[in-house]
Amino acid sequence: MIRRPSADASGFDALAHSRTRAPVRLVRVATLAALAATAAACGGVPAPATGSPAAASRDPQAGRPYVVMISLDGFRHDYVERFTLPTLTRMQREGARARSLVPTFPTKTFPNHYSIVTGLQAGRHQLVGNEMWDPARSRRYGIWNHAATGDASWYAGEPIWVTAERQGVKAAAFFWPTSDAAIGGVRPSRWKPYDGKVDNTARVDSMLAWLALPPAQRPHLVLGYFSDVDDAAHRYGPEALETRAAAIVVDRVLYRLRGGIAQLPFADSVTLIVVSDHGLTPVDSTLYLDDYVSLGDTTAVVATSTSAQLFYGGDRAKTERAVAALRRLPHAHVWRNGEIPERFGLRGNPRAGDVYVLMDPPFSIDRTRRPRPAGWSPGLGNHGYDNALPDMHGVFIAAGGAVRPGSTLGPLENVHVYPFIAHLLGLRPAAGIDGNLEATRPILLR
Repeated sequence: MIRRPSADASGFDALAHSRTRAPVRLVRVATLAALAATAAACGGVPAPATGSPAAASRDPQAGRPYVVMISLDGFRHDYVERFTLPTLTRMQREGARARSLVPTFPTKTFPNHYSIVTGLQAGRHQLVGNEMWDPARSRRYGIWNHAATGDASWYAGEPIWVTAERQGVKAAAFFWPTSDAAIGGVRPSRWKPYDGKVDNTARVDSMLAWLALPPAQRPHLVLGYFSDVDDAAHRYGPEALETRAAAIVVDRVLYRLRGGIAQLPFADSVTLIVVSDHGLTPVDSTLYLDDYVSLGDTTAVVATSTSAQLFYGGDRAKTERAVAALRRLPHAHVWRNGEIPERFGLRGNPRAGDVYVLMDPPFSIDRTRRPRPAGWSPGLGNHGYDNALPDMHGVFIAAGGAVRPGSTLGPLENVHVYPFIAHLLGLRPAAGIDGNLEATRPILLR
């Protein structure tokens, strides 16, 4: 269900007006008290300390800046202008933006959230789809399976929260994909198992409550996730009125978050980053694998609407028959594993299958025609296509004391976000990543 725009932001409207009638310090004290109450309601998090100089001197994080990064799932690169969103427009004006955030391939949710926080392409961090088959252990991964998403053995690379925690900097994640796994034996100091029923206001207020904790407990890296736009765009189409309504909802969520951050005593030390994992494009037709090949010959099949991977246990004869047959499939690219284009970063990866099929929009692929529940709809928007397509690109906006106001970048590959955050927090990035700081240096003030 899509949440329509509400009056969630009205409390911060009132707060903003109150600043004309009361000293800023009093407003901040009232705000921090409210956040303390929220923290207690969200699980007994301690109330913020008043903070003496002696206490600050004992805090190993003292003087370090803060980064809050928010993911707006499925938020396409052109939505800020297309839908007239005042909070994001203001962030662009006061901070920096990229023309688009270019996802790694495949342009799916979990692979790209993980690329953003590891600085690695999907083929290197091994999360090569929202669903995947690992032939080495004959196991299937799916994002609906919490036992799988929480199993760190599926993932390679070092997420930014692991980098932070290993260097003595506390991190917190509210529903960021993969943050429920102890990757390298490390989780964020604070994290939430995914529950889509948790309301947006509760998410924002919990993140603000984390930032209002006593210095020794306070995270300097906070990650948050909102799916409203992706939900709407899948169901109604990426340019539908319902998708616009969802974009307005998350813009108001960001208004509330920015308002809360502004009341923190260290507000000038916070950089707020807004990213998305991918965009979406309209879809309208589905083709079926078993119209072309016998799926009984496979050891496993993964079909995720926009692509498919067929596994034949390395059997060359079966692989060749499948390639020959599937090359009759219209609107599709069909490759043996060793022929997958280098730019996708999946060539030679066993989880990419013996045969890889990629559709062109607006076409989708499924295993077979099958009965669907009453009222089921395939949806009018999708992602997962070639990451060179502009409709697959997301958004990158950053605002805060470390960012040059009004600065811009061209299309930015999302693997460059990890070293950008590491730099802002004064962390040593993991070795061997695909991203580099030079890509975002033009938007840095210093």
